[in-house]
Amino acid sequence: MKKIFSLVLFMVLYLLSASAQDTYIRGTIVQENNRPLQGITISVYKKKKISFYTLTDSLGRFAIRRDSLINGASINITAVGFEKVELHEKEAWEKIRDLGTIQLRPATVILKQVDVKAKRGFSDTTKIDLSGQKYERSHMVNDLLSGEFGFHRDSNGQLFYNGKPVSGLKVNGEDFFGKNNLDIYRLLPALALDNIEIVESNIDDVTHTVMLRPIIKLNLKLKKEYSKGLFGNANVALGSSDRSLLTTDLYTYKDKRQISLAINRNNVNLGEAPPIEPAINFSSEGNNKTTSSTRFTYTNSLSKKVNVDFSAKGKLEERTFLSESIRKEKTINQLSELSNTSNSKLFSLSDIRLNLAYQIDSLTNLTLSQTVGYDNTKLNDSLNYKINSDISSTVSNLYKTSKIINDLSTSELQFSRVFSKPGRILNAHLKRNTYSIKNNESDDVFISENQVEKTYIVNSIRNTFQSTTTLNFEFTEPLNSTTYLNVFAEYKKDVIHFSPTITSDTTDAIISDFIGIINQYDKGGAKLRKSYRQFSVEVIAAGIVNLRKNNQEGTERLKNINLDAEFNFDYKINEKKGFVASYKASPTYPEVYQLINPNYSLDLIAQDKGNLNLRPETKNSFQLAYNVKTSDIQTLKLTGSLNLFNSKFGQHIDIRPNQTQNIYIDNLGRAASAEAGISIQRGISDRSNLNYTNTFSYMEQPVMINDKLIVNNSYTFSQVFSSTRKFFKGALSISPIITSTYNKYFYENGNVDVITITYSDKIAFEIKKIQFELYPLFNYSHNVSNLTSFSANASIKKKLFKDMGTIWVQGYDIFNSFKFNNNVIGPTYSESVKYSNIKRYFLLGISFKFNNIGNN
Repeated sequence: MKKIFSLVLFMVLYLLSASAQDTYIRGTIVQENNRPLQGITISVYKKKKISFYTLTDSLGRFAIRRDSLINGASINITAVGFEKVELHEKEAWEKIRDLGTIQLRPATVILKQVDVKAKRGFSDTTKIDLSGQKYERSHMVNDLLSGEFGFHRDSNGQLFYNGKPVSGLKVNGEDFFGKNNLDIYRLLPALALDNIEIVESNIDDVTHTVMLRPIIKLNLKLKKEYSKGLFGNANVALGSSDRSLLTTDLYTYKDKRQISLAINRNNVNLGEAPPIEPAINFSSEGNNKTTSSTRFTYTNSLSKKVNVDFSAKGKLEERTFLSESIRKEKTINQLSELSNTSNSKLFSLSDIRLNLAYQIDSLTNLTLSQTVGYDNTKLNDSLNYKINSDISSTVSNLYKTSKIINDLSTSELQFSRVFSKPGRILNAHLKRNTYSIKNNESDDVFISENQVEKTYIVNSIRNTFQSTTTLNFEFTEPLNSTTYLNVFAEYKKDVIHFSPTITSDTTDAIISDFIGIINQYDKGGAKLRKSYRQFSVEVIAAGIVNLRKNNQEGTERLKNINLDAEFNFDYKINEKKGFVASYKASPTYPEVYQLINPNYSLDLIAQDKGNLNLRPETKNSFQLAYNVKTSDIQTLKLTGSLNLFNSKFGQHIDIRPNQTQNIYIDNLGRAASAEAGISIQRGISDRSNLNYTNTFSYMEQPVMINDKLIVNNSYTFSQVFSSTRKFFKGALSISPIITSTYNKYFYENGNVDVITITYSDKIAFEIKKIQFELYPLFNYSHNVSNLTSFSANASIKKKLFKDMGTIWVQGYDIFNSFKFNNNVIGPTYSESVKYSNIKRYFLLGISFKFNNIGNN
């Protein structure tokens, strides 16, 4: 039914757009260098009254409704810094289909007297002309953005231009295979670019008000002969221990039509989207996982009024998971050892999304979205327990089979209206979300306690259905060139049905119940933002009323009234120094997993269940940050935060020796946390840089144990040092990362120290276009148990086909020595988990990029 509805609506929108294409007269506005001008005001006057108003888009385009251009109408085009253009009535407006390209000239200023007034708003454009550049086919756009023309990217992938972060990136003024998708430019050849436009502005595109800190946006212009093309990459590899890899990413575009297809199958822990040249890595999941996935996307403009965006992804995954853990209870004298063997199979269809955007007129847009998802997980677990306490010793085996099916459906309708006053905008958003979980689990249990044996079977069927309807309204009004007001309101209704049925051969009774929950949220508030010459302030205040009702006997309707407020202060001391402070008071409302926990496992140590009467947690947060750019190559950042909680979420635990712990989330009162840190980034030269971060944090965590409230606390001291150094003209490079963490956690009657030290590095050496890479890893961890491990990965690479391909050999854990340990601190226990999922293997493969750019 949903598919039929979407198809019918799509056809209606298409027919409407087709019939309306002649109702507008269109044009394009540029400046003297033919660069499109965005946000230019176009007004239609009838007898000195405005009958129609619009703005140009990022490509300088506009559209005027034809019925506004009759009976002596005229068109006025105005923009700050440019001469005004007036188009008076033609012989017959109805005969004109296109006004063509209109070029604006800079305004001429005649100084009659010296009167200096600094203008706060600015927009500067830099154009990098690449039309005369001849790049090799293997030279990608990513190479231009990673070290040429003032561009560079940091270790997190953030793009910078002349040291300033880039906030947006488009191709020909449009999104290119996703919004701000930087990964795509590793495959797009640079020879397709005509120029790069860098626009730096402190004027917000939406509100048309001045911002304290300017932002930078890029627009990559393709050469006309490259308005269509096909490009992509592929990886093929085989190795020892039956390892294999087969992936391909294919992208094709023509004008505004963009299609991509990705196919991936591997059992070397690369997930769903491996990079161009796959990189081996260490992981707790190891390499006992086989993943097969497919991703398809389609984007196109069906007409000048209708845009369509479709995506779909499917995945098959099989995994074998092995682990051993030692858990020391700090409240009672009990030691637990657990070994777990898990086999799972997953089939999922995710992100199946159809998005239709319909432009009603040049100022009004309507968007319809439909998203569906499906997950089917089959799980077989074998768990062996050894539990020792002062009073008994227990050995248990648990064999579990489960099948969990998740269904998700989301329908959205969004309306947006831009008014004649620049920056005045109305948005309305209606969203309907349905989510169902079907969880079937069967458990066979064997227990030997003090030489007394017993066995039993438990079967559970848990069906959960949740439907959520949300309606949002938002209105933005610029008060002046530096101030805007945003008023918003929201209504949300959340309905949850939970039907658990548990049967066992140890009792004649069947535990079966139905839980119904209705949550209603009403929210209203406003946001005010004001920018001054050196600082800006932002105030947000909203009130939220939450009504909750469930069908359980003896419960009353819960009513919560909370304030959601925020104050932000940004002080720009000078171009190199800045100070940011913020305060936020916000509630956190319980989610479905906290209210009923439909997926809780029938574990023999602890079982987490839900709490229908859980109230929201409130948080007051204070944050400070001081940034100093001491030079073009060095940055210092100091941060601090303090968080105060009321009705803090915490675990309510019933714990007895050699008995299964019953746990649920509860509101446990007040708590606090704090953090202070220093971060230094320094570029020593173009071949060397270093980064250092030092953080100290304190945390209080309340917990209810056997109906007694206890406040545990801890402090953590951590340091991270990373650097990159190149030698011999870049032929040799090292990239060490050293991480150390010391955590001390205090319980009511004891404490625990957790220490972790990790050193990793990438040592790369290149000779005659053959690259050798070694990835050593040293790890030390101390908790309930101690573990010291050293291991290494390695690879050899050789460029082929004029640098379009690479043949490589990779070795995973070449010394067969890797061990992985994870330290866990809980409210009543400390735990160390060892993973046994690592197997040494070697992989021989080839990776190559392909495109027909320049051949079409």
